[in-house]
Amino acid sequence: MHDNWRFSGSERKSDNMASKASGTKLAEHLVDGSGPFLTGEALWKSLGFPSAAAFRKAKERGRLGVRVFKLPDRSGTFAFTQDVAEWLRAIDKEKIM
Repeated sequence: MHDNWRFSGSERKSDNMASKASGTKLAEHLVDGSGPFLTGEALWKSLGFPSAAAFRKAKERGRLGVRVFKLPDRSGTFAFTQDVAEWLRAIDKEKIM
């Protein structure tokens, strides 16, 4: 994982990067360093939610933009990293603001 793309710790360089980088660059960082699944803070921040509560609310309404799922014997909600990356690329391509 790239040092400037970590989702842990109290200060996140990724927050600043997300506001400046294109969806395609963000997608590349996800695929390069996150493994096959995203969950928790990495997932909701990658989808652009300001908090876990906002993510849960959108999930309840079916408005996440990507398919999420549960894994056996694991807690939390998961998404395929590749699905999130493709969603970011699509947003970048459409230039949605």
